[in-house]
Amino acid sequence: MKMKINDIMKIAATFLVAIIFVACADTPSYIIEGKTSIDDVAQMMYLKVYKSDEILDSAVVENHHFVFEGSVEVPKMVTVSSDVSHGGWLFMLESGKILLSDTVDYAIGGELNAELQSLFEGLDSLDENKNKNEIKQMTIDYWNRHNDDVLGAYVTAVAIYSLGAQFIDSLYQTAGSDIKDDVLFKMVKKNIEREKQTDVGQMFSDVTLLTVDGEEVELSDYVGRGKYVIMDCWASWCPPCRALIAKLKEIYLSQQQKTFEIIGVATRDKLKNTKDAINELQIPWIVLSDDGMPTSIRDVYGFEGIPFVILFAPDGTIMGRNIDETQIKQMIGM
Repeated sequence: MKMKINDIMKIAATFLVAIIFVACADTPSYIIEGKTSIDDVAQMMYLKVYKSDEILDSAVVENHHFVFEGSVEVPKMVTVSSDVSHGGWLFMLESGKILLSDTVDYAIGGELNAELQSLFEGLDSLDENKNKNEIKQMTIDYWNRHNDDVLGAYVTAVAIYSLGAQFIDSLYQTAGSDIKDDVLFKMVKKNIEREKQTDVGQMFSDVTLLTVDGEEVELSDYVGRGKYVIMDCWASWCPPCRALIAKLKEIYLSQQQKTFEIIGVATRDKLKNTKDAINELQIPWIVLSDDGMPTSIRDVYGFEGIPFVILFAPDGTIMGRNIDETQIKQMIGM
């Protein structure tokens, strides 16, 4: 007995639906419930992959609440923020129920989020300039538990700032196969290679930047010309950056002879905001910007956190990376 075409199509459709149903059932689901103090009028919240432009979902704010629902095969590090000035949350997107609130610093829900909270609290208790051994041991402990998930990638992204590329690269030799596809892992891996290329003892790497008037210049227009150059990478919205600028001003204005220059490089900042901050903070040195440029200063010198200070010798050799005002004084003989 021959089956009709319509019967075959119905069976095929039923089979396809069954496959989709099983696939969906096997994918872990999540629900994110958030409470925010921002106004409801025309506000949206966006769920984004951390360190990426990828938007996973959006939700309307109603009565100061919002909800995201979906599924996630592999945990991701994400942010939730509004389309206005709300700072947002940073957390792990994993299966189960996750709670966000303006009154709580951390996302509540899930094993990885509990680990992330523990990490934040541990780092907050340490002074990175005095406790590098403790930070190193903490990083090793977290990496050993999470060398094949996104939390491991995040831990190394934080630690590379104070512990350097060589150490993080040694950890990455034991990375699992799953973590290697993560956006954050790839970013850190790229920064490792860039930091090696611009490490202490290497000649500076050139990069095209903008003046505050929007004119293109090269870093080589200022570096390697017979004076020490302190390059301060900062942003107008960054409180620690503003605090460091005040300290650098004391150093800059106290020099008896002009044996060094300071160059500010604004990054992750709009040129207009940079110009406003220059006037507000009364910055006396040249400030450049990478706003809208195809290559950022972070891309070239392999760092993420700011403020980030690099000291160049008179010939353009890199003398120090991620140094503070005390180290600067020592290195330039003040």
